[in-house]
Amino acid sequence: MKVIVDHVLPKQEAKTRISKLIEELKTEHRDKISDEYENWNGDSADFGFKVSGMKITGKLIIRDSDVEINGKLPFLAIPFKSQIENLIREKAEELLKP
Repeated sequence: MKVIVDHVLPKQEAKTRISKLIEELKTEHRDKISDEYENWNGDSADFGFKVSGMKITGKLIIRDSDVEINGKLPFLAIPFKSQIENLIREKAEELLKP
C-alpha cells in the first residue's frame, strides 16, 4: 500500500500534523485499533498497529512538498486495500490543509 499526499506546509509543520494521524485513527476507531507505535528518525517514521487483530506496519516519509505513507497489509486485509488507502488519504489530506 502506498499513499502520497501533496502539501504546501513547511516540512516541520507537515511532520507535526501527520504524526497525529495514527493518534486520530486510534481515537476514532478505538474499539478496533491497538498496539500502535511511531518511531521517528529525522523526517521518516516506522509505524505499526493492529486493526481487528491484524497487524499493519509501514513507513512515513515527510518531504518538502509531499508525505509518503507506505504500509504492509496482512493477507486478510487485501480485499479492503482501497478502503484503507482512501481512509488514510482522506485523513492525511485533512491534516495537511494549510
